Amino acid sequence: MTLPSDYISDHYLNKLAKQAQEQAIGIITAGHSNAFTYHDLIHTSSVAEQTVVLANDHQLSERSKTALYIAAWFHDSGYYESIEDHERIGANHAREFVHDQDADHELVDQIYHLILKTSISTEPESIEQQIIRDADLHYLGIEAYQAIAARLRLEWETTLNKEYTDREWTEQNLRFMNRHRYYTEHAKHRFQHGKDQNIQALRDLLS
Repeated sequence: MTLPSDYISDHYLNKLAKQAQEQAIGIITAGHSNAFTYHDLIHTSSVAEQTVVLANDHQLSERSKTALYIAAWFHDSGYYESIEDHERIGANHAREFVHDQDADHELVDQIYHLILKTSISTEPESIEQQIIRDADLHYLGIEAYQAIAARLRLEWETTLNKEYTDREWTEQNLRFMNRHRYYTEHAKHRFQHGKDQNIQALRDLLS
């Protein structure tokens, strides 16, 4: 993904965002293996793209856009070191990188906590935290949902030894979809209808 030229106009912040993307791609490329059929560059790039879309929808400040973009690129960078603790590891990757670029403490801290809030066991608070959560799970509301979910199923089988029958997998997905919610109004506008259709498709598979 190329950072849109009008997304961040401040030269320092724009340069920081681009350097962060390059750094995160390097970490992901070095750590990734064929076992990770879901958590890969395609997923990370799509999350970064949706943070751009949603941040623009909300007309956020350039600092918030920068924080979101960097957090999106690093949010799964720790996955190849520890699946269970990947949010904290990814947050540390981002914090170390941004700190080394002499970013101010407030920006470093914001990026760190944005990544921690991608964990589904946490509740986002700020609009930026809500945006990155919505971006991370935007695929629940798009047409390619079933294909993406199939990649996640294969990854779980390979990396976590979690195997499901087709019915068990459908039930698992339906439970998750019913528990999940989009936080921002713009994400609801963009993805809720598609998510409702995907939920109905899962129900149809079980009937």
